[in-house]
This record gives sequence, C-alpha cells and structure tokens, in this order.
Amino acid sequence: MHALIKSYVILIFLLIFCIFIYINIKSQININKVNNEINFDNYQLLLEKKIEETFKNKGYVNINKVEDQINHKIKNYKQNKVKKNEINIGIQLDSNFTLQAMITFASILDTQNDNTTIRFHIAVVLNFPILEMLKIYSLKKKIRNDTEFNFYNASRVEKDLKGLNTKGPGAVAKLLLPQLLPDDIKKLLILDTGDLIVLRDLTEQYNWEMKDYFYVGVPGGRVGKLSLITKQIYKSYINTGSFLVNVTKVKYENMYDKFVYRRSRFIK
Repeated sequence: MHALIKSYVILIFLLIFCIFIYINIKSQININKVNNEINFDNYQLLLEKKIEETFKNKGYVNINKVEDQINHKIKNYKQNKVKKNEINIGIQLDSNFTLQAMITFASILDTQNDNTTIRFHIAVVLNFPILEMLKIYSLKKKIRNDTEFNFYNASRVEKDLKGLNTKGPGAVAKLLLPQLLPDDIKKLLILDTGDLIVLRDLTEQYNWEMKDYFYVGVPGGRVGKLSLITKQIYKSYINTGSFLVNVTKVKYENMYDKFVYRRSRFIK
C-alpha cells in the first residue's frame, strides 16, 4: 500500500514537473518572438542610420557592404566577383522617378544571364531619401540576390548644370557619374530610367570594343542636332539613352569639369 502511494506521489510530481517545463518553454518561445521583433526593428533603424551616415560623410554608399558590416559576417560578395561575367550599369535618378526607375531595374534583373554579376551605380540628386534607396535595394531580395547597389551623391550637377535640362538635375547626373566610381570600374553602361525597359541580356552591348574612345553608342534618331556646348550643328550624335563609357579615360581626362567649363563659355 505504501509502495502504491509512493508511486502515485512520484507520478504526480513528474506530471507537475512536465507542466512546469511546458509552460516555461512556451513562455520562452513568446519572449524570443518579442525579442526577435525588437531586434528586427532595431536592425532596420540601425541600417537606415548607417546608410544615411555613410552617404552623408562619403557622398557614396554601397548598401550591400553596410549590411555586411551590421551583420558582422562575410556574405557572397567574393563569390559573386568570380562569376564569368560582370556588368556595371550606371543610372541617374532623383526622388521624382523612383517608381519608374524600379520598373527599369526589374526589367534588367529579369533578363540578365544567371552567370552575370550585376552592379548598379546610381547617381542621385535633390537630397535623395534613404528610404527611397532601400525601396530600390529591396529588389535584391525580391528578384535577384546577387545584385550590388551603389549610390553616389551627384548633387554637384544641381549647381554646375542648372537649367541645362528642363526635366531636372537627375537627367544630367549621368555626366558626373563616371568620375565618382571607384578605380576598379573600368567600363560603365549608362541607361536611362523610367522610359526604358530591357528585354534581353546586356552582355553583348557591354562587351563592345571601346578602343581609345571616351564613349561608344548608336546614332541618335535625328540629324542636325544642335550642340548645347558649341551651338554648332552636328549631322550625327550618340543616343544617350544607352551608351558605354570608358571610365578610366573619362576620369583621367576629367571630362565632367571640361564639360562644365565649355558650357560656361558657350551657353549664355
């Protein structure tokens, strides 16, 4: 009889112990869930703050690298660099055309070969908001995770080329962009945003032979174009909606400052 009572006591004790463990585990799961939500919110705030700080101090921000620093781990950057092909795409942008630009970005990401690394270099003006950068950066996770996004402060054009383009300074930021790039970028394919959708792989165009030219492109749709610099009539000119830039040569010759200087002399 005593043995039976002792067994019941042990079973009741074990049952109470199991209930206690269950409640504790469930509570811990809920606590972890709350902590994860808090950490996620803090992470987002930290990411935004770090991007803003880097962009303000350097005039340039690589969001991929900022995210890597925050996470304290090495991601797939080095692996992406050794892929068979790499395309550096330059785009000019202001906050009035973010949605249109994202359509252009999405069309590029959807059509490029899987063996191609895509590196976007985006010249922004008009105090381009950090949240707008993050909207564009979200395409990395939504469409193609191996994409690299770099943003460059091109606000200098707002003063240097004021009034040159009625659509706003974002339209002429492409002139400054090549000289803002890091030295490892030798060639840049500049594309317009908003009115351009890419339908096929860009590797062939990106691999056009540059020789010793500053720029390589296709003829524009009209002849007899009036030059904004010299006020002379040219029978042919490059369509600036899509063209290649010899970044090394453009930087060495400081083409942007030469353009600004010539414009100041000939435009009244």
